[in-house]
Amino acid sequence: MARAVVAIELRADPISRRWLTRIADILRKAGFQVVEWRGPYCRRFKFVASKVPTCDVAIIWNGTSARYERPIRELRNRGVPILFCECGWYPQMERLQLDPNGINASASWSGAVNVSKRCSPISSLPGNDILVVMQHDRDTQITKQSPWFDSMADFLEFLLPILGDRAIVRKHPRHRISRRAAQSIRKHRSRMCGERSFRDAINNKSAICCINSSAAIEALAHRIPVLCFGSAIYRYPGAVYTLTRDQNEIKSSIAEVDSGSVSLCDEAIQTLMGEIESHQITAETLETQVLERVSAALFANASR
Repeated sequence: MARAVVAIELRADPISRRWLTRIADILRKAGFQVVEWRGPYCRRFKFVASKVPTCDVAIIWNGTSARYERPIRELRNRGVPILFCECGWYPQMERLQLDPNGINASASWSGAVNVSKRCSPISSLPGNDILVVMQHDRDTQITKQSPWFDSMADFLEFLLPILGDRAIVRKHPRHRISRRAAQSIRKHRSRMCGERSFRDAINNKSAICCINSSAAIEALAHRIPVLCFGSAIYRYPGAVYTLTRDQNEIKSSIAEVDSGSVSLCDEAIQTLMGEIESHQITAETLETQVLERVSAALFANASR
């Protein structure tokens, strides 16, 4: 019987390359035939992806940028199941996601968590500063999963007038703030966060505001109220404030935070954190999880 063929993307950046290489080694050891695919990010500079080789399953990293549109369409037309990889949500660098639907809020289980209806309200630090978390404008979290704000500048221009001088803005650790966003920060006399680690940044903050940053999960782990303004895997009423561009809802949420007793529930957060944890792959569970998910993808495809 012919061995199943798994196509694995080649990437230039060290983080994704490390995970994908480990996955390839696991599959080879298990008897799969592994073929490498020179994807759109296999070089440091812009590269047009090669044709995806003939395979039974494809494993790619992220897969949401415009450069993936043609290869993914090609795989779909061939009926080849895809497993999408990304770094974990918390802690991010030491964990992996591997999902047949997609990444972030597109994952197969996103939106299907049954959070607890019991409610032991978490507390906040009344009157303290509020951390505003910046994200990368070109990341798909913003380009595809931010229904109400099309950029960080748009987000700041809307939010900072409401927060006033309470806002402390934390820049993305690997990307510069746009000129327009910087102008908004200066205009509203907001401050920039000076702490290097996110754990230090959230210390003594009464809440954090973000569109859908994975950093919010660390805040939830420390029971710091999260004001969520976009599609996110943790966007569940009771676990976070699920907000849009409705200023009245935002002001009401901030007033609740200022009261020191919020309507967010410890049980809901605990349930959500447990669900997130259950879908993360660690170094110790990598081999088992990879083999299970590749086998499941093959079985589902054969059952069609």
